[in-house]
Amino acid sequence: MSAPVFASYLLLWGLVLAQTLILLGMTRAFARSQRHSELVAPPSTVSSERAPLAPSFRATDVFGTWIDTADYVGKLFAVLFVSPTCPGCTVTLEELGALRGKAKGSVIVICQGTREACGSIAAEFKRVVPVIADPALRISASFEVDSVPVAFIIDEHYRLQSHGEPGRPSIPIDPIRVSP
Repeated sequence: MSAPVFASYLLLWGLVLAQTLILLGMTRAFARSQRHSELVAPPSTVSSERAPLAPSFRATDVFGTWIDTADYVGKLFAVLFVSPTCPGCTVTLEELGALRGKAKGSVIVICQGTREACGSIAAEFKRVVPVIADPALRISASFEVDSVPVAFIIDEHYRLQSHGEPGRPSIPIDPIRVSP
């Protein structure tokens, strides 16, 4: 086989591989959007009384301060899940101010990493919001978090009102779907 034919053969297979990866990525994005659309409902169909209760937790933040969600009953607040290894999470953390606005200033950050790794995230905010390390993913599992970043808005009655990827116009924080 001559060198030009061999080079074109390699180029062709490289293009096939690239198209395969693009198709897999598009399929994953479509499946994620379908799953997202199954989980959420239009705002008009959700009532506060029918929304599910939020999971409760008590843990220390990376500085050793106890954070108990029972202290947030009667307040609107948000729980933001991030990971120190997630590139998209650093963008989300930069947009924390907007999330604090939606949650009237109360946000708890759950970091899916070790206390040391999450300490850098906490240091960035200089104790403006509590950052809890969740290396065993216990809190994440109780909220059924399967990808980060994701935020949950919890109302004054401790009911889940909305969830989604904060700060992204394509995936707004949507109301929780409630079964009839």
